[in-house]
Amino acid sequence: MKKNDIILIAIIAVLALGIGGYILLNREEPKNAKVVVTVNGHVYKEADLYEDQTIEIKYGDYSNTLEIKDGYAKMTDADCTDQICVHQKQIHYNGETIVCLPHLVLVTIESNEDISLDSVAN
Repeated sequence: MKKNDIILIAIIAVLALGIGGYILLNREEPKNAKVVVTVNGHVYKEADLYEDQTIEIKYGDYSNTLEIKDGYAKMTDADCTDQICVHQKQIHYNGETIVCLPHLVLVTIESNEDISLDSVAN
């Protein structure tokens, strides 16, 4: 690699970090957001994202535990074998989801605000 190649890579890296940071810092907090829990395509429960609580999701012989705390929702326990839903990150922003495929559970953050294009697409 030559000196110009290293300079080009450094410029691209700095631009990528700058754009990524701008997008992360300009995300708006969801207002009037709710957590919607769907089991097998049917709404199981809706809860306020800003009201701390624990929701036990029971469907047949299956069980999941969803914790809503400090404006974030996280699946803390599930009796499925793969545990992918438990290892997913906590969700907070409009449109984010947690999925437990073996139990047919979908947790979504919904807000009454319109989902608009992000700041890069504007």
